[in-house]
Parts: sequence; C-alpha cells; structure tokens
Amino acid sequence: MKKIALKKRTKMSEKEKIEYLSKYIWYDKEYLIKNNPNKIIAYAMRYADINDYAVILSLKDRLKDVLNSAEAGWFDKKNWVFWHTFLKLDIKPFPTRNIK
Repeated sequence: MKKIALKKRTKMSEKEKIEYLSKYIWYDKEYLIKNNPNKIIAYAMRYADINDYAVILSLKDRLKDVLNSAEAGWFDKKNWVFWHTFLKLDIKPFPTRNIK
C-alpha cells in the first residue's frame, strides 16, 4: 500500500479510512469492509503503529462502539485496558470464547 500523507489520511471519508486501516487484516478484507468494519478498526487499534494513530483517533466517535461490540480475539488485554482508559470508559470484562 502506498504512503498517504497524514493530513490526507485524516481528511478521508470514514469508508476510506476503514479501507486504509484494512491493511491490519490479512484475510477477508473486502467482506469485512462491507460487513464488519468494527473488526477492521479493532485490529488497527491493536496492531497499528504510531503513524496510523491519527487515522484511528479521527474515528473517535466510533471507537466506543468498537469496544462495545468486540469479540474474543479482536484485542489483547493490554490494548483492551489502554483503549478503555484512553477513552475514559469503565473497563468492561475482556471478551473470551466460551468453549463447551
């Protein structure tokens, strides 16, 4: 993916930002862009480097929804606590899989 200047990245539409952040997903990108963009944002919140934090933070209105809809495997515990703390949210229980 070619480099996009920071100013241009933060002025993209929400859909363009999600497409840009899809570089942190390595499977089913097109399906997730259309059907589960919160998963793409969650993976970016977990794996992004500092250069892409401006894009993530420009989606601030959506980040709370991403945390509320998170499924097991989307976050590690460190990032789960970080994003709840950063967004000044009560830390909810960490999503886990129920294996029977």
